[in-house]
Amino acid sequence: MITIDNRNIFFEKLKTGVNLFIGAGFSVLDSPTGSHLPMANELCKEICETFKIDEKYSTDLEKLSSILKRNCKEQFQEFLREKYKVNDFNSSYCVLNKFNISSIITTNIDNLIYAIIDKSNRYYLNNISYYGAVKRDSYAIEYIPLHGEILNTESELYFGKFELCNADHQNKGLFSMMESALLRKPTIFWGYGFHDGSVSKVIDRVLENGKQDIWIQLMPDSNDIEFFRELGCNVIIGDTESLLKEIDIELSKTDVKKISHKLSDFWKKYSIPSINQVESLSIKDFYEQGRTHWYYVLTDKAYLTQNVNAIIETSLKNKNVIVVGIPLGGKTTTLMQVACKIEKPVFFVENLNEEEAKLICKNAVMNNDEYLILIDNCSEDMNAYKVLAECNNIKTIATSDDFMYESSKHILEKVPFKKIDMLDIDHNEAQRIFSNIPRDLRNKEFKYKDKDEDKYSILELLSLNVKSILSQDKIEESLTKVKTQSKEAFELILLTAYLVYNKSALTTDVLVRYFATTDVNLIKHKIEIAQSYLSEINVTIDKEIYNQDYFSLRSTLFTKYAHIIAVSKFKNDYGIVIKKFVKEMDPCLIFKNYVFRRSAYDAELFFDVFYRDGDEIYDEVYKKTPNAYTLQQWALYKAKTKRFSEAFSDIDKALHMQPNNFSIKNARAIILFEANKDKKR
Repeated sequence: MITIDNRNIFFEKLKTGVNLFIGAGFSVLDSPTGSHLPMANELCKEICETFKIDEKYSTDLEKLSSILKRNCKEQFQEFLREKYKVNDFNSSYCVLNKFNISSIITTNIDNLIYAIIDKSNRYYLNNISYYGAVKRDSYAIEYIPLHGEILNTESELYFGKFELCNADHQNKGLFSMMESALLRKPTIFWGYGFHDGSVSKVIDRVLENGKQDIWIQLMPDSNDIEFFRELGCNVIIGDTESLLKEIDIELSKTDVKKISHKLSDFWKKYSIPSINQVESLSIKDFYEQGRTHWYYVLTDKAYLTQNVNAIIETSLKNKNVIVVGIPLGGKTTTLMQVACKIEKPVFFVENLNEEEAKLICKNAVMNNDEYLILIDNCSEDMNAYKVLAECNNIKTIATSDDFMYESSKHILEKVPFKKIDMLDIDHNEAQRIFSNIPRDLRNKEFKYKDKDEDKYSILELLSLNVKSILSQDKIEESLTKVKTQSKEAFELILLTAYLVYNKSALTTDVLVRYFATTDVNLIKHKIEIAQSYLSEINVTIDKEIYNQDYFSLRSTLFTKYAHIIAVSKFKNDYGIVIKKFVKEMDPCLIFKNYVFRRSAYDAELFFDVFYRDGDEIYDEVYKKTPNAYTLQQWALYKAKTKRFSEAFSDIDKALHMQPNNFSIKNARAIILFEANKDKKR
């Protein structure tokens, strides 16, 4: 028998959305083969035997972990990854896929939650510690592993006494996001022992706030039942298996369709919008700012180039097509035009990650139908694109920047696809596009390229033929003015350019941490001041309509040129901004951090901006995210400063972390070439 305080409210909250905060007591059920994750006492004995440690520690996991962290950390971490890997699990856990979950916060390191959600056709996991901050998505569960996780090899696993006491300091961002989640939705604490002081501090603040209901699952013999009730919490008395069964029985009485997404609703997120669903925009922003938006495509304001038919024609003969071209070459607008011209249902995906790709495939297979999915910037996560490209029920058309495609195409080695290069616009088509530009916006005379070998994409066409196009000179003049009149506005603009240029976004969380304030009005004031300067060149920083914590920079041209100018003309100021950002920011607060980090710490950028003083910044980045990407760029940076032995040490360490990574192997070859070239001089 299980007891649930405020039972009716509890089950109502399961329909409207809850957080799960799970501890070791959640993962205790045996798998179908009878195996189970080790309990603390079992693990302690095995650790003592494996690592030859005195048996006097065989009942204290925290002390054992502290000893092993000092003596043989790498071997211990590998031992834990092996011990806590779930290959099969008790089917009772699948009830989690029947109710609405907002976030899952856990002090466990196992992959049980991944295995459970992998069976879902409704949800995918957005792992904050890997992907960074994510925009709200009704199909995504925010996953916050406070003590590390075995599937992420970059993640340190926390078990030691001193580590656990200091976990909130080591992972400030994760704990901050945990607190936000607990304040946003009701929470069920499940199998959690409340032994972690770092977590308890946050829970205390949530209880003090008192706006969200809390349920705490306790065993019948617990001495804390009345204690938690005295604190104002609801108590669930019973074990994990009983609670899972009780939820399953109760939900089976309810029409599941009322508490889950309808199957057809799943695809609405990716559907092409109608003209009634998008805001009306000035045509000037399209030509003068290089702004990309569905409005210009749906109203035929954007000229339909020959590339559109070429892509559709190729797609009819091939399962997967990737359109490759230079940044700002018009690929996204072209992909939108393809979506509108194909006379059958198509779906458009941005910011794809691997977990979302798996969910899309599951829904396509379940419907037993063929889906045509268009993916913008697929090489931001080529592993995610591969999942879609290999699905028998899905055809794809994707775009990619040329340099990102070259560094990640090896991932698709066994995937059939057709590559299309976005070719230069020929003279005749360029003249037709020129004629399509409103007369008051275009120059009197049409200009084409001077030499046959010159590039001529949509960017060059607009730069040569639009009267008031946002130019590099205009932006430099504007930034110079801002710098002399408002240091803080100048700093905020450079920060925005750094984030957006590297595929991330300006967010409230970033501003709070960067400017060390929680005063939302003060942050709003800073943005308004920066905006007042940018408005002089018709550039805007706007809050997103559906994601109020995110700000959009409405000019693609400004993003590109501001970064170039910052490096060439304001490198000292840019360096100060980047250094402060790295020091103050937790990686999990950075939107799309898994994409951002690939270029934001680029060796070329750091050498240009910091010259020989970049090691301090790389060291800070690596402390926060000790991954192969950072080591690779640090190694290339050291090679640029002629420290080849250090560079080889770092690149070999990166290769050890990711032995099959083509990009890292290529970086090693570059370092070897530069080292040998240097010797020949």
